[in-house]
Amino acid sequence: MRLKLLILLLFSIRCAADEFVDLLKKVYQININSLMIFTSQDMLSSGRYEFGDDVMHITNFPFIYHFKPYNRYFNFYVNGSAGYSKKDHPVDLNKVFGVEGLPDDYVKYDTYALKIGGGIHVTAGWDIEMLFGASIIYTHIKNRYDYNSPESETVLKPIFDNAFANQHNDNFSYELFMQYGYFPNFHDWRPFVLLEYHYFDTKSDFSIESLGNYKTQSSTAKLKAGVRTPDFVTIYNVPLGAGMYTEGNALRGDLDTILGFSSYGAIGLSIYVGTKFYTDLIDEFSIEYSEIDGDGISGHNIGVGFDFAF
Repeated sequence: MRLKLLILLLFSIRCAADEFVDLLKKVYQININSLMIFTSQDMLSSGRYEFGDDVMHITNFPFIYHFKPYNRYFNFYVNGSAGYSKKDHPVDLNKVFGVEGLPDDYVKYDTYALKIGGGIHVTAGWDIEMLFGASIIYTHIKNRYDYNSPESETVLKPIFDNAFANQHNDNFSYELFMQYGYFPNFHDWRPFVLLEYHYFDTKSDFSIESLGNYKTQSSTAKLKAGVRTPDFVTIYNVPLGAGMYTEGNALRGDLDTILGFSSYGAIGLSIYVGTKFYTDLIDEFSIEYSEIDGDGISGHNIGVGFDFAF
């Protein structure tokens, strides 16, 4: 039975090779572009996200440091992040080869991302603040494939090895960033509204010939609104506060086309913990939980933020 099945697979190898390579390209493109969303997080975070059949686990460690004000209107800042993501995509071999009885294989990507940038922070008055910046994002992607049947390993392993000659690929993304924020204070209740815009230009050295000069140009826009409460209780000289927010995100350009959705929303809850009584290094830290949902994406995220006293 296995010999008969293997012969059928070998007869369909030409068609399967084209479809398999197209699948590899599509999954790789989704992996690169979905990272553009999550490297924009502003706190240490770890989350699980679903893109259709794809599952992505992401951990991101961002930072931002504001230099002393140049004058009362603006100061310079530097920002960056280090992140890791793991993505598994099921490969339906029965669909690829047009047969039945084969278990799914998995193409897997481990991605390491480094981001560094900086810009200007503007205090415009009337509780309005703005950020203008640029950054470079470097991603190193390791490519793996799990063969779950002798048939797929016999037929697909040469194709995969040829497509990913180096077993890893490097990408550079260039980001332009703008943020407009309104931060009033009403008797220690601090509502806020944020409007953000990110523009990304990505270049890849992907080894599949048709993606050897792979480039994308994309942008994201975010509208976020929320409120932080006054400290509602103090426990052992540690004040506790809370916050909540909702946001909407719009995707444009290649990001919209490749990921298959053009918008998504999120809601989040935060707890703020004051630490000044116990340390001079950190004013407070925060813990946040958020849910993401949209037509083509869903997930959850846990984040931790620190406000250092320097």
